[in-house]
Amino acid sequence: ANQCANTKYGEIPIAMAYVPWQEWTVPVCPCEALQIGTIFNELNLPFLCDSPKGRCCIGS
Repeated sequence: ANQCANTKYGEIPIAMAYVPWQEWTVPVCPCEALQIGTIFNELNLPFLCDSPKGRCCIGS
């Protein structure tokens, strides 16, 4: 039997987000912005991860 058939999805919040306030700063130069993916230096957060085998994902 489908136990979800009578669920009222309209009453369930799908997500909650926390978005910190961003202060305006001087943007980086266009050439650097294209390399790092943002004009805001504060948002330059390089993607780093571990592969399932424990190796670094960068350059693989």
